[in-house]
Amino acid sequence: MAFISVGKTAECVLVAVILAALLTGCSYRIMGVVQSSGFSGKRAFTWFKKKDNHTFGRHGVLFVLCALSSAVIGLCFAFAGTWGGVCSLVPVIAFLILYIWADNTRAVYVLVEKTPRITRVMVIDFVLYAIFCYIAVALLNFGDNVWGNTYFSLLRYVPMSLFVLLLIPVTLLANLVSKAYDVPHGKKYLRAAKEKIAASDIKIIGISGSAGKAVTKSVLHDLLGKKYRVFSTVRAHYTPLGISKALVGVNMSDYDIFIVEMKARYAGDVARLCDILPPDCSITTDICAEHAEAFGTKENMIAANGELLSLTKGLNIIADSCWEDFSSARTEGAKERECCVSGIQCSTEGTTFTLTLGGEAREIHTKLLGEFTAHCIGLAAQMAFSLGLTIDEIADGLATTDCVEHRLQHTDKDGVIVLDDMRASTLTEARSAAGVLATHEGRRIVITGGLSELGVMEPEENRELGASLLCADEIILIGTTLVKDVQKGYHAAGGREENVKIFNTEAKARDYLASIQTAGDCVLYLDVEVE
Repeated sequence: MAFISVGKTAECVLVAVILAALLTGCSYRIMGVVQSSGFSGKRAFTWFKKKDNHTFGRHGVLFVLCALSSAVIGLCFAFAGTWGGVCSLVPVIAFLILYIWADNTRAVYVLVEKTPRITRVMVIDFVLYAIFCYIAVALLNFGDNVWGNTYFSLLRYVPMSLFVLLLIPVTLLANLVSKAYDVPHGKKYLRAAKEKIAASDIKIIGISGSAGKAVTKSVLHDLLGKKYRVFSTVRAHYTPLGISKALVGVNMSDYDIFIVEMKARYAGDVARLCDILPPDCSITTDICAEHAEAFGTKENMIAANGELLSLTKGLNIIADSCWEDFSSARTEGAKERECCVSGIQCSTEGTTFTLTLGGEAREIHTKLLGEFTAHCIGLAAQMAFSLGLTIDEIADGLATTDCVEHRLQHTDKDGVIVLDDMRASTLTEARSAAGVLATHEGRRIVITGGLSELGVMEPEENRELGASLLCADEIILIGTTLVKDVQKGYHAAGGREENVKIFNTEAKARDYLASIQTAGDCVLYLDVEVE
């Protein structure tokens, strides 16, 4: 007797492909966690185990719903014979689609950077699901042919609900399989980049820190570009492999200076970058609770960002706010504290401050917004001055420097002032943004989902965020977990309860915002995308 008939084979293939596609969709945010964990399965699993993420609980509930509804529908369609078993898959498909929708619209989720590597993981994930699902479906249909039991026939697809409990293991397996290609392939890029840098005489400036790296890099690039040929990394290129790939096809002899954003999420991240790109000079921006969930403690954050100081050949410029953390750090290079910015005055139109370099002072007005941004400008200005620019050249450059996208960026939409701070991820940045919002004379509105990836510091940091929003007339909070602490902090600081509105989805929050905003308002999007 044949294993299964041709018709059954087609059924097996169709069921396997449909379920594989849906299960891959359900794994999308899981892949984001793996990606944000540096494609380390161990680090990703640590994130999944975090109680407040409810990962295992949600998968458990989804399994129960799929299994029970599949069994009920299968029995209800007993009159359809063997097709009753096929009908039992309908609620499973419906719940998986509902899960995908919910997982992509809920307030707190992990962003996924659409890179070639994550695409490979997704494809492998789909192939693994397709293979496993086909084997399971074929075996279940074979059992149906052998035993011919009515109840087995009607309920034969109920066990397929178990794949919901394998969302994390299969995705981690897909990541592991992809490493068979990615690791040796990546080493080729790393080796080529290291050789290219070693063979050139380009000056490398490394920028590390918890907040302000992108703004500091952008301003420094603009300033040095007035006198030198400058190349710098883009936002997506801050890992060793990402930067190495960005250097493919770049002729280093065409540039004098290479500015590198060195992002630290785990200990050793910056050291690995410095191994490929040994910095001649460095800037360390503010140190705060960014990625505290990964680091665990502030001491670990300081140590990870301090790797840049110890591996820099020459001058280290350190933000005033973290000078005490790094002032005693051992390094061969000279350390200099950023204290060249004073008299900061902020508005929604720009920032004015006094810049003092080499004993000379200049009044600076820039389109960039916020007190924290002014200090980032100071770091860049101090580095540019040390590399030969005069204070007048720096002042002229700052007058024309543009805002960095999604970094407290000012736009006007139908008479409404929009402050786009989508990339804000720290309390330092949020406070600076709130300070700019407070200068607006009309109605002030904040829309945010709170600060995430802060580990044990999350409740405290979000309460502090709430306290910093007293200037707002309307606070729109998105979510059910982080925002509770934002609300508590706001009320504890004296905020009025009626000013806070909480929505469990971003779509509902945006609908409410659209219904209340009018010309003359100022809306701060804090770690929320502007439509």
